Amino acid sequence: MTRRLTLLTTLTSIALALTACGAPLGSGASGTGHATVELTDAPATDASSLTVSFGRIDLVPADGTDTGIRRVTTDGGTVDVLTLRNGGLTALGGIDLPAGTYHQLRLVVENATIAFNAGADVFPVTVPSGAQSGIKINVDPPLVVRGGETSTVTIDFDAARGVIETPPGSQNYLFKPTAIRATTISGVLTGNVEDDTGAPVEGATVDVSEAGGALVTSTVTEPDGSFAIITLPEGSYDLSVSATGFQTLDQNGLTVTAGVTTDLGTLTLTPVAP
Repeated sequence: MTRRLTLLTTLTSIALALTACGAPLGSGASGTGHATVELTDAPATDASSLTVSFGRIDLVPADGTDTGIRRVTTDGGTVDVLTLRNGGLTALGGIDLPAGTYHQLRLVVENATIAFNAGADVFPVTVPSGAQSGIKINVDPPLVVRGGETSTVTIDFDAARGVIETPPGSQNYLFKPTAIRATTISGVLTGNVEDDTGAPVEGATVDVSEAGGALVTSTVTEPDGSFAIITLPEGSYDLSVSATGFQTLDQNGLTVTAGVTTDLGTLTLTPVAP
């Protein structure tokens, strides 16, 4: 229970911080502010690690020109993104920059490797153009930097969709940039998955989709059955929880509010009949 309360308190703080980062321009819109770029992940994958080396990270202003591009860092560091699921965050870089609105990130991925079977099998991941011009990621909603304040943009690296094996069975892995999202104002969705005896279900897949639409992101539950998704834009979503040996549990029409942690409480899975 203590871990659960601590997680909710931490995630609520994250949600409120992200909301503050996206405040509209007004007083304080001039001058210099500070921006940080963070990374999180929501993996539902059978890989044991996905190690990514980030190089240059740029922020692009929303004025339609490249003259105001700001370099956040030339070395974002090397991260195993699978360690960042369920609310985990790591900073990739930060910069002081003029107040204003920035609508795009340019992210250079220098190299990546994916491992299976606790690291026994390691394969390179091909990064198309990522090591040259950088992957262009639209920030939705855009990052608003205000004078004297710190703003944050969070990159959500969806490992399950971000790396694909093509063709299947070839052990040839390709980095898929379209699976990366970047956001500033977001809500948090949490819950705890148990079976009908009250025991936690570890490794259950939690899919979050647009209401009646496409998959947005996924995660897997921790050993205590908990999960957290921290980069959901405000809106309505459908949730699906599945695990081997259990019937799939669906909850539709969930409302996510910016700056608010929506706790779904205990989600109970029913075993599949013999």
